[in-house]
Amino acid sequence: MEHIQEQLEQIQRYAKAALENPKIFGSNEYTGVNWGSLNVCDVCFCQSIDGDCHYDVIIDEVSPDAWEFASYVYEYIKEYAFVDYPVYVITEW
Repeated sequence: MEHIQEQLEQIQRYAKAALENPKIFGSNEYTGVNWGSLNVCDVCFCQSIDGDCHYDVIIDEVSPDAWEFASYVYEYIKEYAFVDYPVYVITEW
């Protein structure tokens, strides 16, 4: 589980970095984002009963239908974090 914990921390670090990226912070390119309260709430390791595993990144203060923003965060994490399982970005108010 130590390896999983290290990956969770790595994902969280890069998810936060994605939100603080000055190139996008406050950008009009992304709709449905409350820039003043944007937050990475949690990063979770999930395993189904079938043994399929993935990570969830939960970001607060973003509309659940802000797909472009979630995609940006996903791509940022994918570029910098090296993890063993897929990463899913979940946005919520």
